[in-house]
Amino acid sequence: MMEQKVREEQERRRRKELEERMSLEETREQLLKLQEKLGALQEEKHQLFLQLKKVLHEEEKRRRKEQRWENLGENLGILGNFGQFGRNLGILEIFWGEVILVNLGLIWG
Repeated sequence: MMEQKVREEQERRRRKELEERMSLEETREQLLKLQEKLGALQEEKHQLFLQLKKVLHEEEKRRRKEQRWENLGENLGILGNFGQFGRNLGILEIFWGEVILVNLGLIWG
């Protein structure tokens, strides 16, 4: 009877140790998977940040271009009829994204 209890107790301890080892291995595996997922999410965050940066830069370029055209329109309005006359004669040229009034020597860029 006593011997039986000792064997049962040893068997219970052995099973408990095995369960703890299995639990520890499972925890390690879960930790590795979570670390991999974290790395993937950090890379995705980095890529999304780069995309946002690019979009904001393009938007800023577009806004500056619109502002230049608005300023040009205001300045041509100041020039009055000569602005329209100059455009008709080809004095107003667009060269590499800059507006140049050749005869007046004015540059908007």
